[in-house]
Amino acid sequence: MAKLSGYRRLIKTDFAQEYQPLIEQLGVSINNGFDTVFNALNGKLNFADNILSTIAEFRVTVREDGTPQQTTQFRLDKNQSNLIGLLVLSITGADDPSLRATSGLAISYTPNSGTVTISNIKGLEAGKPYLIRVLALS
Repeated sequence: MAKLSGYRRLIKTDFAQEYQPLIEQLGVSINNGFDTVFNALNGKLNFADNILSTIAEFRVTVREDGTPQQTTQFRLDKNQSNLIGLLVLSITGADDPSLRATSGLAISYTPNSGTVTISNIKGLEAGKPYLIRVLALS
């Protein structure tokens, strides 16, 4: 990913004498604020700290029809009140790391008061335990 090129900070001596006191007062806030934005846009953004989302991991074993053999749930982060979708980040065998999904996953879920209940997962081999990591987006 390309990085932003450098930027010029506000320095009071770059301005006419009559504006220097104002630049001195405002420059600190503007420069500090711009430093934060500049650093964030140069590779410091991540889902966990900057996007309203939850990264959750759960263990699940499904039946032939894709329904979990046991209740499978995870909690949303405390500030996350709604859910627009899940992105699968990783799938591995819970007991056998070489076990993989048999196809692309389709996960059905029901959100309820900060808890997400998994109701169906297509693409997993029935009867085998998996560890699935998802990104739940608001």
